Amino acid sequence: MKFGLLENNIITQIIIADSEESITNPGVWIECPDDLGQGSNYMEYLRSKAYVAESDPLYFKWKRGEVTEQQWLDKVAEIKTRYPA
Repeated sequence: MKFGLLENNIITQIIIADSEESITNPGVWIECPDDLGQGSNYMEYLRSKAYVAESDPLYFKWKRGEVTEQQWLDKVAEIKTRYPA
Protein backbone atom coordinates (compact mmCIF):
# COMPACT_ATOMS: atom_id res chain seq x y z
CA MET A 1 0.00 0.00 0.00
CA LYS A 2 1.05 3.59 -0.59
CA PHE A 3 1.40 5.94 2.39
CA GLY A 4 2.21 9.62 2.58
CA LEU A 5 3.75 11.66 5.37
CA LEU A 6 1.45 14.59 6.13
CA GLU A 7 3.11 17.83 7.25
CA ASN A 8 1.11 21.08 7.31
CA ASN A 9 -1.50 19.50 4.98
CA ILE A 10 1.19 18.66 2.37
CA ILE A 11 2.28 15.12 1.45
CA THR A 12 6.04 15.43 1.92
CA GLN A 13 7.13 11.81 1.52
CA ILE A 14 5.65 8.69 -0.10
CA ILE A 15 6.51 5.14 0.87
CA ILE A 16 5.17 1.68 0.09
CA ALA A 17 4.43 -0.45 3.15
CA ASP A 18 2.34 -3.47 4.11
CA SER A 19 0.36 -1.47 6.66
CA GLU A 20 0.45 1.79 8.58
CA GLU A 21 1.66 -0.13 11.63
CA SER A 22 4.77 -1.26 9.74
CA ILE A 23 5.94 2.34 9.20
CA THR A 24 8.73 3.14 11.64
CA ASN A 25 9.30 6.78 10.68
CA PRO A 26 7.63 9.22 13.09
CA GLY A 27 4.88 11.53 11.91
CA VAL A 28 1.34 11.44 10.62
CA TRP A 29 1.02 8.90 7.81
CA ILE A 30 -2.09 8.51 5.67
CA GLU A 31 -2.96 5.92 3.07
CA CYS A 32 -2.67 7.63 -0.32
CA PRO A 33 -4.87 6.94 -3.30
CA ASP A 34 -3.10 6.72 -6.65
CA ASP A 35 -4.05 10.26 -7.65
CA LEU A 36 -2.40 11.81 -4.57
CA GLY A 37 1.37 12.22 -4.71
CA GLN A 38 4.29 13.94 -3.07
CA GLY A 39 3.75 17.69 -2.87
CA SER A 40 -0.04 17.37 -2.93
CA ASN A 41 -2.16 19.43 -0.57
CA TYR A 42 -4.28 16.90 1.33
CA MET A 43 -7.01 19.37 2.33
CA GLU A 44 -7.44 20.54 -1.27
CA TYR A 45 -7.68 16.89 -2.31
CA LEU A 46 -10.37 16.16 0.29
CA ARG A 47 -12.21 19.36 -0.64
CA SER A 48 -12.28 18.47 -4.34
CA LYS A 49 -13.63 15.00 -3.54
CA ALA A 50 -16.36 16.52 -1.34
CA TYR A 51 -17.34 18.98 -4.09
CA VAL A 52 -17.84 16.13 -6.54
CA ALA A 53 -19.80 14.01 -4.07
CA GLU A 54 -21.84 16.68 -2.28
CA SER A 55 -22.05 20.12 -3.91
CA ASP A 56 -21.92 19.26 -7.61
CA PRO A 57 -25.19 17.26 -7.44
CA LEU A 58 -26.84 20.22 -5.71
CA TYR A 59 -25.56 22.56 -8.42
CA PHE A 60 -27.27 20.52 -11.11
CA LYS A 61 -30.44 20.25 -9.03
CA TRP A 62 -30.40 24.04 -8.66
CA LYS A 63 -30.06 24.41 -12.43
CA ARG A 64 -33.12 22.14 -12.86
CA GLY A 65 -35.07 24.15 -10.26
CA GLU A 66 -35.16 21.31 -7.70
CA VAL A 67 -33.24 23.16 -4.94
CA THR A 68 -32.44 26.79 -4.30
CA GLU A 69 -29.19 28.48 -5.21
CA GLN A 70 -28.69 29.15 -1.50
CA GLN A 71 -28.79 25.43 -0.69
CA TRP A 72 -25.99 24.84 -3.16
CA LEU A 73 -23.97 27.83 -1.88
CA ASP A 74 -24.46 26.68 1.74
CA LYS A 75 -23.04 23.25 0.85
CA VAL A 76 -20.01 24.84 -0.84
CA ALA A 77 -19.39 26.97 2.26
CA GLU A 78 -19.77 23.93 4.52
CA ILE A 79 -17.17 22.00 2.53
CA LYS A 80 -14.74 24.95 2.61
CA THR A 81 -15.13 25.09 6.40
CA ARG A 82 -14.67 21.34 6.77
CA TYR A 83 -11.55 21.23 4.59
CA PRO A 84 -9.71 24.56 4.90
CA ALA A 85 -6.98 24.93 2.29
